[in-house]
This record gives sequence, structure tokens and C-alpha cells, in this order.
Amino acid sequence: TIALPAPASGNILHIKNIAAATITLTGTPAINMGDTTHPKITSANVITLTPFQHVTLQAVNDVLAPLITGHMIISD
Repeated sequence: TIALPAPASGNILHIKNIAAATITLTGTPAINMGDTTHPKITSANVITLTPFQHVTLQAVNDVLAPLITGHMIISD
């Protein structure tokens, strides 16, 4: 399990699982604003990557509604 860094507006994270095992990414305070409909999100604020899968996230630290601080998936 890997905890994502604190979100800093504009930061882009490119994450690729190069391990032979599945990895789990956890987000605090949120990934995709807590939404669970993305196929790589296995539960609220948790991304699971099987070997050689990747995901790209953009950090958001804006709290102007409807946005909340966290990371948004922008490419998979």
C-alpha cells in the first residue's frame, strides 16, 4: 500500500506498477472527490493497480464547491 503525497495544486503524478504484485494507492483527503465509479478505484479513495497498469493523477487543493482537496484521475 502506498499513500499519495499531500495534494499541491497543479502537481501531476504518473504512477506505473512495475512490480509483479498488485499495489494499492490510498488518498488523503480524497481521490476523485470520493467517487467510486472509475474502474481502477476499488473503494472510496483507493486505487488498485495490477502489474504493469498505470494511472495519472492531478492534484487539486481548491476547496471552492463543488471541488474538494485531493487527487483526480486524468488518464488511465
